[in-house]
Amino acid sequence: MIVEPTNEALERIHAKLERLVEIENARSNDVYLPFHDVSTITGTSLLSVWTPNPGQRFRLKGFDVTVIVDTDIAGTDPVVFGFWDDSVSDPIAPVTGFQANDPEGMLFNVSKTLGEGVPSGGADRVLKLGCNATIGVGVLHVFGIVWGDHFVL
Repeated sequence: MIVEPTNEALERIHAKLERLVEIENARSNDVYLPFHDVSTITGTSLLSVWTPNPGQRFRLKGFDVTVIVDTDIAGTDPVVFGFWDDSVSDPIAPVTGFQANDPEGMLFNVSKTLGEGVPSGGADRVLKLGCNATIGVGVLHVFGIVWGDHFVL
């Protein structure tokens, strides 16, 4: 019988478990979409983040988003910043909130895993990122990644 030092055995088991997690993640999340700093949001604009394949729906399972206020936020209080199922009236996944006069240079970073995910309301709808009210002349630079899967109902 060969006895291995405990740390080496645990490291091998840990490496195998990490590989199993990678395999499972690849199986359950077939979409990883980064978006980056050239993406800006002003006024009431919405940024298109994920356009599913024709005839399919998206299921948002998680995101990591960083937002930098580039020009002071104007407009009304409070403003909800989040992900939208095309242009529905309420966000499907709120990210953060802003107040009027939030200053240039503020930085927000939010990372969430959404369990089984939040499905789009129908086929051919686009996942968008933006605010529920105007931020006036404010400018937001956003970058991050979303993940999930496509499906047909």
